[in-house]
Amino acid sequence: MPEPESQNEPTVEAAAPSRISALLSALPQTAIQHWRRSLAVGAAAVAILIAFVIAWTYTARFAIQHERERLVAALTALDAGDYDQARTLVRRVLNNVGLPRQEYGTPLFVLGAVKTFDAGNDIVPERRRTGYLVASRYLTEAHSYGWPTSREKQGLLLLGKSLVESYQVRDGIDVLSEGLAVEPQTGGPFNPAIHRLLAEAFAQLSPPKFDQALSHVSAALADEGLSSDQRTAAILLKAKILSRLARFDEAQQALATVPAETERQAAVSLARAHVALDGVEAALQRLPAQEQDKLPPDLLARIDEASALLKDAQSQDKQAGDITRRALYLLGRAAELRGDHDDALQMFRQTHQKYGDTPEGLAAELGEADIRRRGGDDKASLTWYRQVLVSGADPTNYRSDVLPIEQLRGRILEAVGDYVNKGLFDNATTLLESFPPLFTRTEQLELRGDTLKQWGDRQLVEADKDSEHDDELRRSGRRHMREAGVAYEKLAGVRFATEHYSDDIWNSADCFYRGQSYSNTARLLDVYLKNEPEKRNAQALLLLGQSDLALGNVDQCIAALEECIELYARDNATYEARIDCANAYRYRGNAQEAERLLRSNLTESNLKPSSPEWRDSLFALGRLLFSQGRNEDAIDTLEEAVERYPDDAQTLQTRYLIGESYRRWADEPLSRMQQARTASEREKGAQLVHERLAKALESFKEVQRAITLRVRDVQQDPLYGAMLRNCYMLEGTVLFDLERYEDAIKSYSNVSSLYPNEPFVIETFVQIADCWQRLDRVEKAHGAIQQAQLTLDRLPKDADFAATTAFSRDEWKSLLSDMSKW
Repeated sequence: MPEPESQNEPTVEAAAPSRISALLSALPQTAIQHWRRSLAVGAAAVAILIAFVIAWTYTARFAIQHERERLVAALTALDAGDYDQARTLVRRVLNNVGLPRQEYGTPLFVLGAVKTFDAGNDIVPERRRTGYLVASRYLTEAHSYGWPTSREKQGLLLLGKSLVESYQVRDGIDVLSEGLAVEPQTGGPFNPAIHRLLAEAFAQLSPPKFDQALSHVSAALADEGLSSDQRTAAILLKAKILSRLARFDEAQQALATVPAETERQAAVSLARAHVALDGVEAALQRLPAQEQDKLPPDLLARIDEASALLKDAQSQDKQAGDITRRALYLLGRAAELRGDHDDALQMFRQTHQKYGDTPEGLAAELGEADIRRRGGDDKASLTWYRQVLVSGADPTNYRSDVLPIEQLRGRILEAVGDYVNKGLFDNATTLLESFPPLFTRTEQLELRGDTLKQWGDRQLVEADKDSEHDDELRRSGRRHMREAGVAYEKLAGVRFATEHYSDDIWNSADCFYRGQSYSNTARLLDVYLKNEPEKRNAQALLLLGQSDLALGNVDQCIAALEECIELYARDNATYEARIDCANAYRYRGNAQEAERLLRSNLTESNLKPSSPEWRDSLFALGRLLFSQGRNEDAIDTLEEAVERYPDDAQTLQTRYLIGESYRRWADEPLSRMQQARTASEREKGAQLVHERLAKALESFKEVQRAITLRVRDVQQDPLYGAMLRNCYMLEGTVLFDLERYEDAIKSYSNVSSLYPNEPFVIETFVQIADCWQRLDRVEKAHGAIQQAQLTLDRLPKDADFAATTAFSRDEWKSLLSDMSKW
């Protein structure tokens, strides 16, 4: 009986691998020991390797051939319309990873074609667009790998269709044009479809290219092999294009060629009505404005016919789908054209309540907004326009036959323009806030800048006409100008790398200047001058100098204006630059240079007295001579200015300066009288004093009358108020010098009654007391001083004495106390 095997002893099966491993390990050593054995081992190894490669190659070729046969079956299923089978076969091919990479064009083509079919059958617009987008990616990859044999034209057709339907219109046009050039050039089964897609694509461009669209749809219709449904679709497209070209009769003629037995009769009726309404609207716009309220009988008949067609189309649409939705909106439009606004509003309301998330719902909201605005209900119309804008209509993915994107944008812009024309700038700017994405950021900023600028312009003009609210209007106008400047500066940032950049910077600087934001003006003009080599440079230097002058930067002002004068001597801006540069020199104390610049405008330039710059130079020269105390020269110059320009805004102040010049000029003979040795010299001097003081008195009285007639409330206008006060005071001074003391008292009394709560009134009482003293009416003089003391006690504690008087409150109190003892 044999002994049992030990558990530690390996079995035969276990030992076999060990022996084989040992044998293989020994082969190299055995081969080394004898060259014949080495040769035999090498030959055996090579034979094994060759056999392995042959077996692998045969297996791979068999697998690849099997996958290719699947692809052929997938293409056959695709041609037969069995899209599920085609999709299943292609997915098996791609999952097995047996197909060479360079042959991926065929399965990707099949997947793109299947996805195109799926997308076309999706009734949800957004999902349909997404489906075409996915298809375009498959087909683009297939194009890069290479189309299946004899499938290039079909592939380009499908790729072009998927690009157009996913709103990649320009890329779609390029691909379809490439497909059209692929053989056969004519007679191929795909050419009509390519032509029709190109027609749709050119019509969808922004702006549309209707002429090219029309040529392509005509080429599609020229093919005799079109089915009835294909021909009807092409005719409907042609009619739509002709209508958009305002060729309404031709559009109706095209629709009349649709076969009567077509299954799309409801769509044809809808198209006929749509074309008819477009034609009526175009005819109404050609009528004079006063005749648009009453429709001519022929237009009314066309509207009624269109309404009947729309109702017929609705009745044929058993599914209550696209036809019903479009017909409902168009019935509202027909009612609007008929003038039945209540019926139109009802139809529009019904449309956007039922189909609010569709283009027809959006068009209905816009229709209601237009009716409200044209009816004068601007508040309600603003609400509806904002509703349209916040709907998120984006030109990149918006498509609508009832309201094309250019019409949608155009009607919104029309509403903004109408609000601006009505002066409803708040409404306009409110709409502009919601412009994106329907309008680009660039368009929004440009319109905002233009609107705010017009708003500011209008208010600044109104401020010059309305003296009651001029300050409020002027402040508001300047604020809107500054806001316009901000908008234009942002626009410049958006258009930095474009040809519009310099113009945007200029518009921003100009608005900031007119809004009196001089620091921003100077900052932007520096940018403008660095970026613009020649256009408006003289004007830019002028504004820069004026801004620096307003900011008190006199040296910078002179530098900019001198550069303007020297470099652009022939530019009209230099005339105004001389005036402002003269002002800057006067502020710096260089009256000689200031006078030279002003006289250069008046005598050395081509300016005529009718020009504004010549006029302003004359007034400025008169003021300069007055400030130098050259009274006689100042009077001659200022009187010439008044005589030439009696209605100019500067004339009133000029008359005041003339009066003051005459009063000062009277001091000259008065001082000579004190040194005169003979009676005749004193008499002659007295006569000159009297004549000049009389002239001064005449000027002051004339200014008083003009201010009283021109200004309703002097207290609300600091400039005119101060001028009137000074006229009364100086009139009293002149009358005092003429020894007409009672008249002087009356003039001073006018000041005390007009400005009872101002510190300078105290001085008038002192002057009145002096007059009574000269009349030997001591009691009256004491009464005037007492009135001055009472007024001083009544004045507010925070009254500003230093602004209008030579003494402080305590000094006045002490002085009046001393005077009361006289």
